[in-house]
Amino acid sequence: MIKRFIMMMLLGALILTGCTKAGENAEKGSPKEKGTEAAIEKNEGINFYTSLEEAKVAAAGEKKFLFFKTKEKPIMIDLYTDWCGWCKKLDQDTFSDPTVAAYVHKHVIPLKIHAEKDPYLAKKFKVASYPTILFIDKDENEIDRLSSYFGPEDYLEKLKTFFEEGKTYGNMKSIYEKSPDVANARDYLYSLHERGMYDETLDVANFILKAAPADTNAISVKFQVLFGKQEFKNEELKNEFLSLAKTIEEELDSRYESFKISYYLIISSFYYAEKDFSNTLLYTDKLLSSEEVSDNPGLTARVRLLKVNSLIRSGDLDELKEFAEDLTANEVAENFIPWIKKLKDPDMLIRFGKFEEAVGSILSQINVLWSQGKDIETGSTDLNIPNDPVSGKKLVYRCKLNEQKRPEEFIIRTPSPEKYNTKALSFDIKTGKLVIELK
Repeated sequence: MIKRFIMMMLLGALILTGCTKAGENAEKGSPKEKGTEAAIEKNEGINFYTSLEEAKVAAAGEKKFLFFKTKEKPIMIDLYTDWCGWCKKLDQDTFSDPTVAAYVHKHVIPLKIHAEKDPYLAKKFKVASYPTILFIDKDENEIDRLSSYFGPEDYLEKLKTFFEEGKTYGNMKSIYEKSPDVANARDYLYSLHERGMYDETLDVANFILKAAPADTNAISVKFQVLFGKQEFKNEELKNEFLSLAKTIEEELDSRYESFKISYYLIISSFYYAEKDFSNTLLYTDKLLSSEEVSDNPGLTARVRLLKVNSLIRSGDLDELKEFAEDLTANEVAENFIPWIKKLKDPDMLIRFGKFEEAVGSILSQINVLWSQGKDIETGSTDLNIPNDPVSGKKLVYRCKLNEQKRPEEFIIRTPSPEKYNTKALSFDIKTGKLVIELK
């Protein structure tokens, strides 16, 4: 379920282990002959440095690059962690690609850093998610960054906008500040948006819209940023978001055609957060009927889970039973499908949804405490365990850490499973999702 997906994101640092082959090689490899023509001729992937100081030395004295204000090659830093799945995919799909490697070796000094074992750069540049790929000069001034997974073709395209078009954050900011016109603002807008600089992005989007009120790019970016800020307790911002949604939807089959799937994803998530489940279902059905979504298994799963959660919280037992015929066991809670088939009371769905939200609240707390290095074992005074939302009794929380301070045992369960028409209902780290024991 979507909640399960959110839970796993929150617990990622706690329970995911392992590192990629490229990551292992990065720590063991010799710094000699990094980024050489020999590596390119052998049709190998990117040959990374593993020391910032060595990368700086390698960068010094290289020929001047047209779009950078230094005489040295920029340094490209892949910041990764062992638990980051997308970091692994970057290694496997993108950094191993010989065409990407050749382009990288020509234009930058590649450096790979484990962000948790060597946190200096991650802290200095306030990196909040992984993978993040930083581009800096030898004096550690940031040129730009990429903060998500890119396949080989998309990654090359991004690099070419940097090295052949000069569209980096630093350049776009400098150009816009010297000459704040709409054309320069549009380029700068994308740089800000990609970096998650919400307030600055809104300022530039509003600058564009003041001069060009119908600018589709500024409208779509502003729409995304307002959603990203999630400040919908502010009625003014909420109304502005809905006004933009209306503008986009009126021309979704024409001017905003390329934005359609992103729009449906955002608006369905918005209505779900607002507990407007009828509208959530309206847009999840539009997404599931789209070829673009059906051709993307990961996106399909995400939308299906959003639909399941909406049906649960709206108490629509009949439609959920019908939809459950197409679900697989790994998409939902343990034993969820047979539980649904036996269920006769729609109110049990709503109760189940409330329990799931209570578990999500605890996991959110744990994520914060864990990141602060605080104790999360049973009996921790920092953890506020809420009551079961249906029975009103205190939820059962049990956590035991091993010598590496990782959860050896981790469970949250209701003390009153009969209120959910189950023998037991819990969240268990061993499965990574809610577990229903049938009566």
